[in-house]
Amino acid sequence: MRLLLIGGLAIAAAIRGIASSEDVLPALKSPWVAIRAATFLMGTPEGAWGRGRYNEDQVAVTLTHDFEIGRYEVTQDDWTRYGFPNPSSRDPKAPATGDALGGRNPVGTVTWFEALAFANARSEHASPPRPACFELSGCTGEMGRGMSCASVTVRAKSIYECEGYRLPTEAEWEYAARAGTQSDFYAGNFAAPAAPLEAPDPILERIAWYEFNSDMLSHPVGLKAPNAWGLYDMAGNAFEWVFDRYGASGFGKGPLVDPTGVTEGQYRVVRGGGAWSPLTGYRSAARFYGLPTSRIPLFGLRLARTLRPGEHVDSN
Repeated sequence: MRLLLIGGLAIAAAIRGIASSEDVLPALKSPWVAIRAATFLMGTPEGAWGRGRYNEDQVAVTLTHDFEIGRYEVTQDDWTRYGFPNPSSRDPKAPATGDALGGRNPVGTVTWFEALAFANARSEHASPPRPACFELSGCTGEMGRGMSCASVTVRAKSIYECEGYRLPTEAEWEYAARAGTQSDFYAGNFAAPAAPLEAPDPILERIAWYEFNSDMLSHPVGLKAPNAWGLYDMAGNAFEWVFDRYGASGFGKGPLVDPTGVTEGQYRVVRGGGAWSPLTGYRSAARFYGLPTSRIPLFGLRLARTLRPGEHVDSN
C-alpha cells in the first residue's frame, strides 16, 4: 500500500500492476449530448455516507442555458489531433499507476490552463470555427508539457455565454452526471457502505474504472455503462477539470442561478474520481481540487459548449 494525496486527502492505494489494452473496442457514438436547462439539487443530503462535511451542502441550482457536453472524456487521440504532445504519464513514484497510453484512453497529466487552451483549439478547428472562450496571457511552457499562464479572461459576459468550447461549470458537470438522479452514483447507492473499502462495489463495477478493477490505470473510454443521458465515465477513469474555483465551505447559499463557484482562491475543482480514489470519490457530488498548474496523472477533461435557443448538438 502507498498513500496518494489529492485535494488534501490522503488515499491508500494498492498497486496491482499494468492494465492490458482491449483487443477489440466498440465504435464510439456521436460525441456530444444535449442537456436542457433546468433546476436541480446540487450536493449531498445530510447523513448520507461519504458526504463532504463542509463542502457538499445541498443547494437548489438553476441552469438557464441549454448546453452540450462530451459523451466521452477527451482522449489522447483527441488531444494529439491538433499537434499537441501527449502529456499522459505514469506516477514517477509508482509507475504502475496513472495514465495508460492509448489513443482511446483519456488524456491525463493535463494542467487546468492546458485544458482551457485545448478548448480554444477545439473551437478553432470546429466546422465552422467558433470564437474562443478564453484569453490566456503570460503563458510559459509548452502545451502538453506543463503550460502555465499568468491570467485567464473569459471572452464573454459570463462563461455560460461563451460561443466556443469550454470546460463545464461544476454545476453543469454535476447536473449532467446525475442525469436526473439523487443517489450516490447515477446508477444507484453504495451496496455496503458499512465496509466500503474492503471489497468491490457491484454498481461501480458496472459503471466505473475504479480501485478494484482498473489496476490503477486509465482505460479506453466508453467501455462501462453510461448514465441515463448517454454519458460515459462520469464516475472513474480520469478525473475531470471543471471551470470553477474550489470553495472549501461549499457552493454558497442558495438558491443559485448559473453559478461559477467562489471568486477567490488558487485551487480549481476536479470532478468524477479517477482510476484510483476513495470509493466516496465516485459519488456524483464528490469534489476534489488541484492547483491550475498541477500535472497529476489521470487529471483530464471533458468539454462543453452552450447551445443557442433552437440549436442542435454538433455532429463532429
